[in-house]
Amino acid sequence: MLQPQMSFQTDILSIIIGIVIGVIITYLVIGTIKESAIRRHRRDAATKSRAVVGGHIAEQLAPLVEWFPYHPKDMVFIGKGFDYLVLHGLSQWNITEIIFLEIKTGKSQQNHNEKMVQRTIQSKKVYYELMKL
Repeated sequence: MLQPQMSFQTDILSIIIGIVIGVIITYLVIGTIKESAIRRHRRDAATKSRAVVGGHIAEQLAPLVEWFPYHPKDMVFIGKGFDYLVLHGLSQWNITEIIFLEIKTGKSQQNHNEKMVQRTIQSKKVYYELMKL
């Protein structure tokens, strides 16, 4: 009679050990998958950050490039909604046109605010206002 009880205890102990080993392996596998995902997300974030910084640098340096179509003295950096307000001809004291200029690099596209500015300008809802204080 002692023999079956011993076998039952051994079976229970084997099951408990199996469950514990299974939990440990699952924990390690999930941890490895999670670490891999975190590394991938960090690498992706760093790549995107470099692209954004590179885009900002390109926006700032674009007017200094020899082939750039506008005179740097005609440009006012805005940075929100669009990059530059070009007062074409300002450097020669003869403004002939005003241009809202957005500069993009690589695969970047207009964001929502930039599209709104473009639509507003195209609908000719642009005004000049003088405010005296």
